Formats: sequence, C-alpha cells, structure tokens
Amino acid sequence: MNYPPQHYEINPHARPIYSAGMQTLAPPNVIVAQPSNNQPPIIVNNNQIVQTKTDLAANPQWSTSMFDCFQDLPSCCLGFFCPQCLGCWIAARYNETCCLGWFGPATLVALRTKIRADNKIRGTICDDCICMSFCQQLTLCQMARELNHKGYV
Repeated sequence: MNYPPQHYEINPHARPIYSAGMQTLAPPNVIVAQPSNNQPPIIVNNNQIVQTKTDLAANPQWSTSMFDCFQDLPSCCLGFFCPQCLGCWIAARYNETCCLGWFGPATLVALRTKIRADNKIRGTICDDCICMSFCQQLTLCQMARELNHKGYV
C-alpha cells in the first residue's frame, strides 16, 4: 500500500502547520536505550548523544534485602499471617488507596514499581513481578522496611 492513497487530495484552504516566519522549537530529548542494571541510558537530541548516565550512587539498591525480615518483626509477622493487611498498610502509608492489598499481586507489583521508581532504586518491572509472584510475603516486608527507612509514617 502506498501512502498517501492515490485518491487523496490536499485541501487548498487548509492553513500550513509551519510558515516561514514561525519560530520552530527544538525537539525534546529522547531516550533511545532502556535503562537497565548493566547499561546506562543514552539520551539523544538532534541525533547527537547528550548524556549517558553511569552514576550508580543515583540508582541505589533497596535499603534491606528481602531476607532481612527479622529487622522489623511487627511487619514480618503481619506479612506472614496476613499479607493482604500488610499490603493495605503499605499502600496507605504511601498515599495510595488501601484497597490495593486486597486485589492480588498485580496491584502490589504496581505499588512496588512505584516505590522503586520514586526512590530511584535499581531494578525492573520484571524483577518486581517475579519477587511479588514467588516471594510475596518477603517482598511486602521489604517494602515496609523501605518505607520505614525513608521516613513514611
């Protein structure tokens, strides 16, 4: 299929989008490589590399491991006996609707991804999904400890 179609006609009364006297703006920066743990993002503007970010201090790890649950015994117990309640408590502390804990791992993956992205913690959505699918209680406890560490009440 050719574009534009053969029967396509340009409206002679239509105003042009750009005219000779109009000032054009530079196009916005575009990230052409998805950031990951191994590769820094490459930001391109007008086909020239503007920035490659390699500073790992700006992309920290979680403050505690998933297996450090005994550092915060109340959340550990709540996560073990009622993970939905802990999910609601985490969501409420993070100013989200407290119902997120009751709708299953998918909503908790979104909450974990938001906490990770807002605090610039290294990781991917795939990591969040795997952690929440196979280690939900431990992951919820880690999220609660992270909010404690960041000072959320």
